[in-house]
Amino acid sequence: MVATLLAFSYNVIHGVERLGGSLSDTQREDFLHAWAWIGHILGIPESLNPCVLPASPSEPAFRKAEAALESIAMHLLNPDAASAEVAHHLLHAMAGSPPFVGWTYARHCATSRLLMGTDLADCLRIPATTMADTFLLKFAVLSSCRAVCILASAASDPETPRLLKPLLVPLGRRLCNLHRRVLKATAALARAPA
Repeated sequence: MVATLLAFSYNVIHGVERLGGSLSDTQREDFLHAWAWIGHILGIPESLNPCVLPASPSEPAFRKAEAALESIAMHLLNPDAASAEVAHHLLHAMAGSPPFVGWTYARHCATSRLLMGTDLADCLRIPATTMADTFLLKFAVLSSCRAVCILASAASDPETPRLLKPLLVPLGRRLCNLHRRVLKATAALARAPA
């Protein structure tokens, strides 16, 4: 249960940072605090909940969660041939399926390598990707995430002038179209021979 909690809590923080995003210590702590409560609701004792704030304010909760995830990964993850086969089946099954319409097997491989790191990806025999694929993937994900955050923030901000709010929808559409073009370019790059 602790590993599952970490998959939805610290793994999200780790994924944002692997994709090039940045979070302040306060944002990390706030996010983990919410997951500490969810862990409590799920029945994880406080002494085992890696998202609970430590007694010492000098030790951030996210370091405790990070250490717990690394310990679980070192002691429980031992990929073998069956693990690699399952990983490849999952990556193939997701290609082109909602919500990943337009995502190829190669893009899923690039995303997996980026998020899990080279060592684990190599153990699972996930094909290597080019630096250009990785860059375009990071750009596509971060640009769409930032655009959504900016638009959502502006739309809900009472300081945003009322006349400006109707412009946010067309702006959002333009950003989504730009994002689609970047995704198409990434897919074309992934299909191109090396």
